Amino acid sequence: MSDVEKIENANPKLIFNEPSNTLFIYKEGLFGSAGVQFNPTPLVGISTSAVTDKSTDEQPMGTSDQFVTLIHTITLEGHFLGGGGGGPASAASIISQAHGKSQALAIKNFTLELNSSTGQLIKKYDNCVLESFDLEVSNHVSASRFSATIRSVEYAESNVETFAYDFSVSSDSSMGYFTPGAGRPSTSAFLTGTETITVVAKDSLDAISFAKGKAQYASGGDVSLDSTGSIFNPVGGGTFQVANIEDSSSTNVTEGSVTYNVNFILIPEGKEASVIGNVGVQKQSRHDQVEDVGVVNGSLLGVSVGQKPSNTELTTFAYSKYQSIKSSAISLLGELGMGGLRDDVRTENVTRSYGTGTVDFTVEYDNRDAFQVTGAAYEKIEVSDNPSRQVFAVIPVMGRATGPVLQDTYARTEKRKDVSVEVIFKAGHGGADGGNALSVLDGYAPNGNVTFTSDFQKQWNSSERRFTATKSWVYE
Repeated sequence: MSDVEKIENANPKLIFNEPSNTLFIYKEGLFGSAGVQFNPTPLVGISTSAVTDKSTDEQPMGTSDQFVTLIHTITLEGHFLGGGGGGPASAASIISQAHGKSQALAIKNFTLELNSSTGQLIKKYDNCVLESFDLEVSNHVSASRFSATIRSVEYAESNVETFAYDFSVSSDSSMGYFTPGAGRPSTSAFLTGTETITVVAKDSLDAISFAKGKAQYASGGDVSLDSTGSIFNPVGGGTFQVANIEDSSSTNVTEGSVTYNVNFILIPEGKEASVIGNVGVQKQSRHDQVEDVGVVNGSLLGVSVGQKPSNTELTTFAYSKYQSIKSSAISLLGELGMGGLRDDVRTENVTRSYGTGTVDFTVEYDNRDAFQVTGAAYEKIEVSDNPSRQVFAVIPVMGRATGPVLQDTYARTEKRKDVSVEVIFKAGHGGADGGNALSVLDGYAPNGNVTFTSDFQKQWNSSERRFTATKSWVYE
């Protein structure tokens, strides 16, 4: 009989009430070779329901059979005979019989058979589990009524009782997609996908095996979405690639149920398939600040199409993208109207997190004048020019109300110029000789007919890579 015929022929309430029939239960290794027989035979009621799914042949997350499972609800209504005219002995006999039968019915996954009076099999139900057992008894009866409800599952595939497949897409505004070669994201969000398979099976091992077999994107693949981002066919297509796959599962061993989740990032066609991220630019300008400062910061996540992050070192992709963004940072700051920025970085902070696959960065640029000393990371030059002045004599006069007498001596002071330079060198530059710092300092020497160096000092701090020098001239 085909699976379709089984469903069509499943009478929702089929009653076996021939008194000459026999009913007994058994399980391999238990109850002996004859099993446990119910005598007299109870009235047997059968109610059958089919659990199905609505997937099509083109969607392999569905089942290959016409139904997932058939669930039979079996009701037994009968009597236990105590014998005699009733009384405590009869009640004890009834309770003893009831205890034995209920204990047998309490065994998980037993088989129930209904045979004719000639021993021919009428119906057999496997994977039976007792759901309820009720007994009515008192001290003054010779027979007591009982009822039992038994659940039998007829599995169609992989011992699965029920299952559900769910697929969802959501938007995450924390990062965006990059157009290849661009220094900033071209979108304000990215898409993530999740497939969830929930399975109840004969046991949890069957459930997890079935769930993993139904997952479509645990090893990568393509997802097709329509223009609004809605899913019209979660299999095939090729509009989005699956990346950064992470799976998880939870198991209820007592119920034989498993929930298996596969989460991933969706990468659209025409966008960079190795990174997503967020990039921001900032202009810092104050009326009392001689320099404008431009800041480029952001966070990047490495992406690997068709791979799990646990199998890939993602920061390699993220750091490569950071270097590309850094090279275009001045152009990005130009979008804020900032011009004349220096090519050399003012400050740079980069964090490469290998465990999360991310790179976080902050880079600053400014429009300060170019350094005159080669290899300088910091430079400060101070110039003090003291021109020649008239020399006069101060002559105190006793009793003079207007103070001393000031008298021109017809002489003038020397001209004097003081210059100092302070430099912090980058690694690999400078030294105790100051590099070209002294040449820069001498470039500020005064122009005169006669010039003398009146003072010269220099100092080198190797731990700070700091060089300082001062020089003074007198001239005419």
